[in-house]
Amino acid sequence: MVAESTCERLIAYLIHHNSKRELKKVVSELERCIRLISQNPGLFALYQHSNRGARKCVITKRCVMFYRDNDEFIEILGIYDTRQDLSRIDL
Repeated sequence: MVAESTCERLIAYLIHHNSKRELKKVVSELERCIRLISQNPGLFALYQHSNRGARKCVITKRCVMFYRDNDEFIEILGIYDTRQDLSRIDL
């Protein structure tokens, strides 16, 4: 899955380039965002570069998650570093 792959790459990058404290912060914020989305899937804004209903959730200033509400479940499309050109990602 794309989301698993991008999440794994992001965590590997964080482990290599940041402290354990920074990694814990990202994981903690990610868990908080997932809880919020599970309670209110429409909480975060629709992503302007998506024509398929993707929403953008800012986890930290350098980390965002894209997801889509499919009525029956929430589909996490990917977790990305904000330093890349996000408009090039096919959502």
